Amino acid sequence: MRNLLVIVSDEHRFDAMGCAGHDFVRTPNLDALADRSVRFTNAYTPSPICVPARAAFATGRYVHQTGHWDNASPYTGAPRGWGHQLQDAGIPVESIGKLHYRKPEDASGFDQLHIPMMVQDGIGMIWASIRHEGERLSAPGRMLGPEIGPGESTYSRYDAAVTDRTVDWLRDAAAGPQGWCLYVGLVAPHFPLVCPQPFYDIYDGMDLPEPKLHPSRGYQRHPWVEKQNAMMDTEMRFVDAEERRRAFVAYYGLISWLDHNVGRITTALEEAGLSDSTTVVYSSDHGDNVGARGLWGKSNMYQESVAVPLLVSDPDLAPGTCDTPVSLLDLSATIPAHFGINPLPEMAGRSLVEIAGEEDDMERPVFSEYHAAGAVSGAFMLRRGRYKLIHYVGFEDELFDLEADPEETENLAGDPAHADLLADLHRELREICDPDEVNERAHAEQRQMVEALGGLEAVRDLGHELVLGHVRPQGIVGRLLVTDGADGLAAHVLAAGRTRTVPGVDNDVVGQGHDLLAKAVIQDAGQVLLGHVRAFLGEIRTSHVAEEERVAREDGVRLALLVAEQVGRGFHRVARGVQDLDGHLAHLEHLTVGGDVGVEGGVGVGAEHDGGARLLRQGHVPGNEVGVEVRLEDVLDLLATGFRA
Repeated sequence: MRNLLVIVSDEHRFDAMGCAGHDFVRTPNLDALADRSVRFTNAYTPSPICVPARAAFATGRYVHQTGHWDNASPYTGAPRGWGHQLQDAGIPVESIGKLHYRKPEDASGFDQLHIPMMVQDGIGMIWASIRHEGERLSAPGRMLGPEIGPGESTYSRYDAAVTDRTVDWLRDAAAGPQGWCLYVGLVAPHFPLVCPQPFYDIYDGMDLPEPKLHPSRGYQRHPWVEKQNAMMDTEMRFVDAEERRRAFVAYYGLISWLDHNVGRITTALEEAGLSDSTTVVYSSDHGDNVGARGLWGKSNMYQESVAVPLLVSDPDLAPGTCDTPVSLLDLSATIPAHFGINPLPEMAGRSLVEIAGEEDDMERPVFSEYHAAGAVSGAFMLRRGRYKLIHYVGFEDELFDLEADPEETENLAGDPAHADLLADLHRELREICDPDEVNERAHAEQRQMVEALGGLEAVRDLGHELVLGHVRPQGIVGRLLVTDGADGLAAHVLAAGRTRTVPGVDNDVVGQGHDLLAKAVIQDAGQVLLGHVRAFLGEIRTSHVAEEERVAREDGVRLALLVAEQVGRGFHRVARGVQDLDGHLAHLEHLTVGGDVGVEGGVGVGAEHDGGARLLRQGHVPGNEVGVEVRLEDVLDLLATGFRA
């Protein structure tokens, strides 16, 4: 039985590959994979935003069937999907990297999850579930990140770790039983738009073209799109034209960074002797507008956002292209079919291998929907043949002829010559769902989620993310000391040859003196504190409650650190010892804490690897000082969960 390797990236627009005919994007590894694959030229996401798309892919069902409406309704393992089918059949199935499900403990259809990335706190972007006009919250910070340009970010560090783990996994798998399924989730080219320098440099000197249909040149956005974009309006948040230019360079650089990691994985597959016995699939959860129409990110039904790359390398398929419209739901059905298992009857798709083996069927309908951040009402897409209908509840339709107008510049919905076609597409759309009923149900269920968490005011500070990423020199060594003195806790940061002290902290010890580090509650919520933290961790920007899991390492020592900022509540939390370090690290089985951290006064740290990390604690004694030296690069090598997209 052949193995199956499925690689899914995040936010990779369908045309940004050399094999797709892009003018300047360099993707030699994806192009090489395409040379031995079927490339599906008309592939779509079931929803142009992370969590709903991934839940739909996991189950093979439409978003309105599962109720995973937005980034605050992550997949929990219900309803069952292709992973559960493989488990039922005894097929080994594991994941490495980004899933964007609720939490690792959920029975989501994998035998083992390696360094999984889940939604923040198991909740996600609940603040964005408030979609009624007059109640919507503006996005905190800037979607693309506080800094744009060359450098390292949380996500680029994470992708490097995911790729490392995948290479090791494949090497080990070569010596074991075959007939496995491995899912690999990479984050690039998802923002923040901070790109590793070598890949940024590929595009930095290029004269990049201006994106199409910019409002400054007279284009008027559809009213629904205008309202959706107003929630973030990234185009208006660039500091200047130079920063905007860097955003384009960084996005395309991140695609080449992604391509580099795909190449490492396919090379590892070949070196392990598994290429001839493994089917390889590459796709992405959705696309990115990258400035088209003055829009960034995803969240609409235009091709840049809703179409995705899709490659299938299988010995039963002659390399080439397939123009039949398909969806990630067809990939869902492909996975069990690959192992001789009939897809669940509730699955909406068909095996891509079957589709590619038939004559192209341009009349095959493909459907997508959006009920998430910024959308005041539901948006629905139906692609059939050369035409694409975009239906917005409460707004006028858009209709495009993708053959005559692939850039979607002319809306034909108001043209009497297309009235019959428009009516036919509406009838076909309503065979899939009732848009008005789905829209009402989505709003009602999202309202219930908000109320269950305490209402509008209570969710304002929930589900925001920590963004780590900046252009910074490499190789800096820093040292963090937390001292419990007579005047309370003090955090000392030594970096780049300078010593900084964070004063004025409350003497609040976690766990009644039984934890590794005391909790430092910083009363100063201003820029001074952030300056101290930046000196240790490079450049850090946070918005509202930040992540609680970060992993640093030096000479085999792993130490969990917390760097958090709670905006609007008047305090910051820095360098807090995680009260249940075992629980936080249990699912990161690759972590091994060893040796003693440099300490004074008898506070020691050690651990063993026993299916997880076990912390050996000694009691906290006033006057103790706990310190650890780490490389800044390693502090940002974050192998943790809870990111949002």
